[in-house]
Amino acid sequence: MGNLLVRVGFGEDMSESVCTALQLEEIGRRRDDIQNVIRHADSKAQALVGVHSAVLAGAVALVKTSPPGLLLEAAAVVAGLALVVVLVTLLPRLNGRGASWVRWYLLECDELAARLVEPPTLEEAVVELQTLARIARRKMVLLRAAVILLITSVVLLGLSLL
Repeated sequence: MGNLLVRVGFGEDMSESVCTALQLEEIGRRRDDIQNVIRHADSKAQALVGVHSAVLAGAVALVKTSPPGLLLEAAAVVAGLALVVVLVTLLPRLNGRGASWVRWYLLECDELAARLVEPPTLEEAVVELQTLARIARRKMVLLRAAVILLITSVVLLGLSLL
């Protein structure tokens, strides 16, 4: 592969910089890696919706059929909270920060066409990478919290049956 140079302007606070196509390719590979992490997190969250729903249904059924108890009610509340956290993980964010398709509807046809055929600048590629990394981290943090809440709910459910 050639060592094609691409001029990149960063604005007033940074000097103009030159990067190679290889640098943009590396950023592209990293972007693909992060997008795979996001897809994996979404798959986990979708699977957890079913698990959380079953635990919540079991807790609610026990609350309705058993004598009321603090542990049982707490298990139902925690299971419900865990389900909400999983659903928030799946909730799409449409704020359009970074180099994002979310804002494409605001562009005129010729502006969008130009953006689609022009390679991104280094700054745009880095901003997109940072945005995707924030999304991936947020999803993983929420999934971790949801699993911890689910474990807590199952433990409370088990203790309430003793």
